[in-house]
Amino acid sequence: MSEQFVPKLIDNFEEVNQQNIETFKKHGTKKSDELRHKCTVCGQDVSIDNSFSCEGDRLVCGWCYYNEDKFPNIQDAFNWIWPVYNLG
Repeated sequence: MSEQFVPKLIDNFEEVNQQNIETFKKHGTKKSDELRHKCTVCGQDVSIDNSFSCEGDRLVCGWCYYNEDKFPNIQDAFNWIWPVYNLG
């Protein structure tokens, strides 16, 4: 099995990731268009509507998710955000 791809993350990934998880636990998908979260790859403020995550964990904005400079292919993005579903 090959090693899992990890994107270049923002410097304060751990802190931002934890904040995203806590924000998701508090608000869920209510008012999902509000910029409550932060992308863990580029650091931009994003809404839950315009991002991908596992309940706030490893949240990635739509721009980074589809950007080949951030993730060489869509499967890398999928496997990094949702490692439990890693299809190898």
